[in-house]
Amino acid sequence: MDAPPIRMVDLERRHARLSASVEQAAVAVLRSGQWVGGEKVRELEEEMAQLFSRQWGVGVGSGTDGLIMALQALGIGAGHRVAVPAVSFFATVGAVLAVGATPIFIDILEDRPLMDPDKLSGSMNLDAVMAVDLFGMYCPLPQLDIPVVRDSAQAAGWSHPRPPADAICVSLYPTKTIGGAGDGGVVLCDDSNLAERIRSLGNHGRVAPHVHARIQADVAPGTSRLDAIQAAIALVHLEDIQRRVQRRRAIATTYEQHLGHLNPLPRHPADALQRFVLQSPRRDQIRSSMSAQGIQSDCCYPLPLDAQPFFTQNSNPTPADSAHPNARAYCEQAFSLPCHAELADEDVLHVIDVVSNS
Repeated sequence: MDAPPIRMVDLERRHARLSASVEQAAVAVLRSGQWVGGEKVRELEEEMAQLFSRQWGVGVGSGTDGLIMALQALGIGAGHRVAVPAVSFFATVGAVLAVGATPIFIDILEDRPLMDPDKLSGSMNLDAVMAVDLFGMYCPLPQLDIPVVRDSAQAAGWSHPRPPADAICVSLYPTKTIGGAGDGGVVLCDDSNLAERIRSLGNHGRVAPHVHARIQADVAPGTSRLDAIQAAIALVHLEDIQRRVQRRRAIATTYEQHLGHLNPLPRHPADALQRFVLQSPRRDQIRSSMSAQGIQSDCCYPLPLDAQPFFTQNSNPTPADSAHPNARAYCEQAFSLPCHAELADEDVLHVIDVVSNS
């Protein structure tokens, strides 16, 4: 009988361990009749704010919606220039495009895929910065006098002190360290007025019962709310967050001890560790060997953002073309191993054995 695959994320195992609590929480919401908003949403907003050392939390329909609404609530829109890292998931730059602003791509640090703070020049005439705490790593920033939105979709569970930001956006997508049972997100901030603007943007511009206002010029508010079932499920998972982070860190330490020759990304002890990433010119060969042994891997990300077809399809450069050498070098070699809290020790050792002999 073939061994079960070793997955990048194993939601089936995760749910099996917490199934009784998760299902009880979901059924309780259904029986309550409060399916939109309500006590569970408020409770999650408060606990997420506390987790990230912020005063206010606003539940939204997805992490991407959170990025868009945070920019809009901060007054960023058409004609504005927003710095984004050259390496991230597409939602980071997609949010900037969605509000009509222009993304200004910034190269990453030489040793990790985080925006290089030294490349944020005043001569760029920036109107805002979208910092990304990629893979749960802390993105350093200089002192700035423009709005900062943090894409902290993968950073839940880190133990860094309060990061500088006007708004922090977190995803509750199932594959994240907390994870819900579908889309969802929370925007966190210290400004009650900003929180109310974000909440209003996600509720048709509502400012009072059946009264709606324009929150930002030229922005038509819509609907983006975190539903009560997703909030209740996320609250159960939130209780398990520290165990998950500690287990991920322990797995990463074992990988580093055996696979250090494959140039793992440097880790800060306080990082949340959403991904464990190696870098090798033999990436494709190693991943092929892993796949043949039933071990999943991932390539986050194969192209810098500015080399994505979305931006290059009209100018027709080569697919790997990018004006950012550190981003290009990273994307040519980086790949990630399974590193989630449901991995058994024997799974970890098997991954190490296959990668070492590839």
